[in-house]
Amino acid sequence: WLKDKAKRRSSFFIKLKIIISHRLNRFYHQKIAHLKTIFVIVGKGKDNEKLQKLAASYQLGDKILYIGSVPYSDMPKVYADSDLFLFASQTETQGLVVIEAMASGVPVIAVEDNAFVEVVVNGKNGWLVKKEKELFAEKINTVLRNTDLLKILGKNAKETSKAFDVS
Repeated sequence: WLKDKAKRRSSFFIKLKIIISHRLNRFYHQKIAHLKTIFVIVGKGKDNEKLQKLAASYQLGDKILYIGSVPYSDMPKVYADSDLFLFASQTETQGLVVIEAMASGVPVIAVEDNAFVEVVVNGKNGWLVKKEKELFAEKINTVLRNTDLLKILGKNAKETSKAFDVS
């Protein structure tokens, strides 16, 4: 599903739930530029246009795919086509998307939050990291550089999700 949207430009697809910051360009070039990676942003919000302009100003337009709103029924396809799910929001109180991503066999890297301590187990199905951009970036780099680890985390993520009812 995502691969069709991205015209097969990438080896890795990451459903991105993190705000693009002024450090994204530096993070991208220092940490994952060597990887054929596309960040996928699903959904629409008040900052979409601002984020697109910011990404363009960093010349990252071909590395970020905005697919807008997706029907809920299609989200399992989006998750399944992703290699990694990033979650940095601390305003979503339930974070059900984390479990939904895991149910599709996608490991999670999320900012530490009490809502996830019983869901995301460091080194088993993803990682919870402190709210520090460099640490977050380093975990992304670690996981994407190691395809064996990515597969193990994904398998464990799917298994973990079975303890939760996401229907």
